[in-house]
Amino acid sequence: MKRNLKRSLRWMIGLLVASGVLVLSPVTTLAQTGVAQGVLYEVLEAPPAEFTPSGARIMPGVILPIGIRLAQATETGTLQGSGTLEFLTGSVTVQAQSRVPVDPDTGFGTGQVDGKFFVNTVSGKLKGQLDLSPLTSTNCAGGPCPYAPITGSWSTVNGAQKTSGLFSGIFLIPFQVSGVWYYLDPSTGLTTTTPLQPNEFDKNGSPLIKLHVTLFQ
Repeated sequence: MKRNLKRSLRWMIGLLVASGVLVLSPVTTLAQTGVAQGVLYEVLEAPPAEFTPSGARIMPGVILPIGIRLAQATETGTLQGSGTLEFLTGSVTVQAQSRVPVDPDTGFGTGQVDGKFFVNTVSGKLKGQLDLSPLTSTNCAGGPCPYAPITGSWSTVNGAQKTSGLFSGIFLIPFQVSGVWYYLDPSTGLTTTTPLQPNEFDKNGSPLIKLHVTLFQ
């Protein structure tokens, strides 16, 4: 089983790298006046542009340094707001891009995520730090871990409800054991697993990357 888990997690590394935003979980140290929580799934991704030690490449007229991975992704789901963030309730779409350094010796590092989100008629922007280092660790069954944390800030940019806050969280990646797909369970501190439900696969039967999202004010 450990061999199957390790092999599956390695395969899922490439899937995660194409993602721009990760799962968000509560930050208990904040004095909160409003919280918006939800679950999103990655529905569209662009393969990452990889800049290897062999030399820099030019992307849309821009020369980028060696050891950088660029990725873009779109996630959709729902949010439930409360308190001063009650207005952030409804369907949500996130479009984001990431720049994550890649060390040829240690693997992925922590990079920047920038994007925008839409909740009903409200639009906003976000900026954060995405840590992909668990994906090249050996802490899960002797191999990489199927999650990556993120922290950052967000703000709305239109309408009467212009406001801002912080976010923090973790991105869950599906992995397969004995033919069954699982996520780690963030409600138990990532110490247990939960099997994917039928709606957590796309129309082609591929498992979806899952985001538990929390925004704070």
